[in-house]
Amino acid sequence: MALTDSSVMPWMVKNPGPIVENTWKGDSSSTYAHGQLLKKSVAGTVVPVTAGHATHGIHAIFEDADQTATDTGGFVTIREITEETRFMVQLHHTTGSSAVATQAMIGDQYEIDVADTTDYIWTVDLEATTNADVEITDIWDNSMDFDTSSDASGNFGLVEVKITPNKIDNVPA
Repeated sequence: MALTDSSVMPWMVKNPGPIVENTWKGDSSSTYAHGQLLKKSVAGTVVPVTAGHATHGIHAIFEDADQTATDTGGFVTIREITEETRFMVQLHHTTGSSAVATQAMIGDQYEIDVADTTDYIWTVDLEATTNADVEITDIWDNSMDFDTSSDASGNFGLVEVKITPNKIDNVPA
């Protein structure tokens, strides 16, 4: 079965930050899901990242064994993101063009696209480079997790990325 656009939930693959409890509160109106990218709000809470494009204050991912929490104004358990944290993330083209991972992409910076707010999937948007959120750090040999007989070009492949330093713990926009 071939990968389809925005179908793979990102996951931490290297250097996860510490799990932090009893420090950050939810905003009392958001739904949080395990693995969801979070940012600091100007109100001092953590809120889901719902778009890329100059998002600042990216801080953590939601880390909760219950998988989801709705309308939480209490403390939420997070896993911090550091400059050394790496994620495996799917490539994406906003216009629906193919998105093929190549070794030449290592070091390139792109914006994220929160393509699926229901399943909390965020991807690397190959068409958006103006306000980079992530940098591609590696293309694993096995990152093309697809059936070559149905998708020989490797569309919507997986890449290893880090959140760009200017987006981590920065002042919320």
